[in-house]
Amino acid sequence: MAQVGFIRTINSTDCPMPKSLKMVEYTLDLDSHRSASGLLKRNPLPTKKHKFFLTFPQGMTKTELQALLTQLNSESFVVVYENFITGATTNATCYHGDIEITPIWIKNEANTDVLFDDFSINLIEY
Repeated sequence: MAQVGFIRTINSTDCPMPKSLKMVEYTLDLDSHRSASGLLKRNPLPTKKHKFFLTFPQGMTKTELQALLTQLNSESFVVVYENFITGATTNATCYHGDIEITPIWIKNEANTDVLFDDFSINLIEY
């Protein structure tokens, strides 16, 4: 069952509920430049692209974090999300930004029982 939330699925798997999220909509320009007089000449493409900033709460377990990272373990993946600007549920082919992981509590020497600090990641639409 898909969750009721902003990011529905990543590669057809439910996305854990983030602590915070933000969607940025941006326009790509084709061959934009400034004239000799300094006037900006834009040639915007008609398609809008999106970037998603997700932060997951402190206290994720090793199993939960690995499950999420498995969803993101490819050069591209499909994100199904609710576009709050248009109101439509939409698919986007994305890649992820840098991954930085900080353990805050390692409960045993085998590192099998670990809790992690807030985990943030950016998903950027191709």
